[in-house]
Amino acid sequence: MSKRQGDAPTLVMVLTGGIGVLVVVAFVAAVAFGRDTTTKPGDRIAVVPLKGSPAGFELLIGRCEDERVRAVEISAPGGPPLWRIESAKGGIDRSFIVGQDPPPFTFRTTTKLAALPPGPLEASVTVDEDTDARPFDPAHLSTSGAVGAPCGQRDIGFVPVLFVLGALGVVVAYGAMVRRFLLAR
Repeated sequence: MSKRQGDAPTLVMVLTGGIGVLVVVAFVAAVAFGRDTTTKPGDRIAVVPLKGSPAGFELLIGRCEDERVRAVEISAPGGPPLWRIESAKGGIDRSFIVGQDPPPFTFRTTTKLAALPPGPLEASVTVDEDTDARPFDPAHLSTSGAVGAPCGQRDIGFVPVLFVLGALGVVVAYGAMVRRFLLAR
């Protein structure tokens, strides 16, 4: 049996610390590098059912913090608008109840809700200068409302850099603990 120093870590501490380091590194990697910053056509729009609303559904819009919604529209594929609202200065709202009066002071209705034809429809949204569209069938809506927006195309950001620096500190501290463990043997 080897003589251990009183403050040297035990094997259990080294193993437990290793698991903790792996968790920290995985979390930081997910925050810093795991963001999907690309969007495909239709990713900015989700159509979810909404009982009691004029059309029976609402639109959820994905936008970045610095972006503004300029127009929201429902139409038959390739047809004229059945409902449309617009905002000259843009709004920060992320959900729109189709057929209801738009959010006050920023949006105005340019096409009041017309009778919706049976079958597929198309939702389109203009966010700043970009327009996105998504076909959907009102008879087959899902309650999941996941939307995306290309917000991470800029730099990596300040917070993820802090997380990376913190993770490096955890790895260095763990390395020092493992070194003390090995030297104590």
